[in-house]
Amino acid sequence: NFVILAKNDTNMISEPIKIEVYNSSGQNVTQPYYLNSSDYGWLNLTLPTLSSGTYTVKLNDTLGSMTFFVEAFKMFASIADTSNNPTYSFSQGSTARLIVTSKNSTEPFNLSTFTATLYYPNGTTSSKTKADFTQSADGVYNYDYSLGSSTGRYSVSIIGSDDLGNTQSAAA
Repeated sequence: NFVILAKNDTNMISEPIKIEVYNSSGQNVTQPYYLNSSDYGWLNLTLPTLSSGTYTVKLNDTLGSMTFFVEAFKMFASIADTSNNPTYSFSQGSTARLIVTSKNSTEPFNLSTFTATLYYPNGTTSSKTKADFTQSADGVYNYDYSLGSSTGRYSVSIIGSDDLGNTQSAAA
């Protein structure tokens, strides 16, 4: 849903405002909506289901525009101890748990593939794939890794995809 406020200097709409939504190819994906002065400047615009991509809301073609993105899914990365308590500070020899979570617009979402790259303080990296993780619930994957004796900053980046090839990235 979008809430669009259209006003002029006196807070009244002086002309009807045409509102349309276009995809990245320039195709209009909605019927035109019109905001008239009787609407007091507000229109709650509900869009049809949209595919992943970039969209632009245009007001009277040239009055103004706003770009927004629709994603097939979201992916998140977090670090925890082995009891799943979020933390970012560990002692030498500890085990850190990398948790990858994915969801679509309404519920947990199982990824088709993903690769996590672990970055160690000494500059080395290690890559892990979905097969290296344990799936603890729909859309939730865990990987435990020993920090060893190296001190310093560790980090991780993840790239995941769904069955259609849509990708997302996350970092922790």
